[in-house]
Amino acid sequence: MKRFIAMGAVLLATGAAVYGCRPDSEEGRMKHAEQRAEWMAEKMTDELELTSEQQKVLQEVKRNLLSKRSAMKDLHGGVLSDLFSLTEKGTLTEKEVNEMFEQREAQLKELRSYVVTQYVAFHNSLTPEQRSTLRGKLSRFKDHLH
Repeated sequence: MKRFIAMGAVLLATGAAVYGCRPDSEEGRMKHAEQRAEWMAEKMTDELELTSEQQKVLQEVKRNLLSKRSAMKDLHGGVLSDLFSLTEKGTLTEKEVNEMFEQREAQLKELRSYVVTQYVAFHNSLTPEQRSTLRGKLSRFKDHLH
């Protein structure tokens, strides 16, 4: 159950960050990502009735995740570009493609570890009642996705 909650939170945070990549300009994307993150922070603050100390933890997590936004964006959109770059030279080997994917997997693992650390910091600041409320919200979100 804890693993489900952690993965749900990671998916929410990553989804919000990736969703922030949608507008056309880089400036617009960053502004949109910040607005989306602020909206989510306000919603969590209200629905979980966070204390001022918990709000500080949440704001720190939000800042940290936004700082990793470009890395998330690169991982999300760069696979096809990297694959295309490999094919430009004319010949292609399985080793080259596998090395490219291994490099991306290492980056993803590092990013996942960072996001999980941020989620755990926030989760551990919550009371048992707030954790229960969060589980309910994540469960409804999961049902909405399916």
